[in-house]
Parts: sequence; C-alpha cells; structure tokens
Amino acid sequence: MLVAEDRMATKTYNLGDLLDAGYKPNDLSLTIQDATEGPWYGINDVSGDMDWLGDVLFVRHTDRVQRRVRGLLAALRKHGRQTFALDPLLHILLRQKLSQNVSVKFQDTPLSKAMQELAE
Repeated sequence: MLVAEDRMATKTYNLGDLLDAGYKPNDLSLTIQDATEGPWYGINDVSGDMDWLGDVLFVRHTDRVQRRVRGLLAALRKHGRQTFALDPLLHILLRQKLSQNVSVKFQDTPLSKAMQELAE
C-alpha cells in the first residue's frame, strides 16, 4: 500500500511560452529529470514518466516531485541572477517590501521609537 506522499498523479504543464523562448522539448525533459530526484522511467515499482503532446507536458509522479517540477518551471520563466524556486508567497512579498527604498528623517528621536515607526 502506497503512502500518501508516494501517490502518483498526472499533472499537465502548458509550456508554449518556454518553447517560444527557445527551449527545446527534449532539453526541458532532461532538465526536469536532472533537477528532480525521480526515479524516472521504469526504475523500481514507483517511477515517474513524462510525455509531450504539442506544447503540453504531461508529468506522472509523486506530489513531492510535482512541486519540484512546478518550482523549476517557475524559475525558468523568471530567470535572473538569483531565482527563488518553491518560495512561499509571503517570502516574495517580504522581499518586495525590503527592496523598496525608504527615506526617513528623525531628529532627537530615541532609537526604539524610530525603529517602531519604521516597522509600521
């Protein structure tokens, strides 16, 4: 009997945008296999599989691997010098806030009061 984490499911990924950006289907498949822990294609009784139909990739694997696939594809879509894959939405929002410039001017204000105002 399979544990819930080992339950296999098939998910579809429309990758037309990545194909239009120049990625090749075979290269994407190999990248997904290399970047996820697998197992892939008939190894043991629990193994994943992926098939292309046009610009749609069908991935059959565990929920854990599906999360990794989604994270990898998100990273490919939003590439940069530093890419956060599988990052919670709250972390993204916090990083956006932290990257904003803030201009303040305090005069004769205790540090604790200034920090409290900045936090708000």
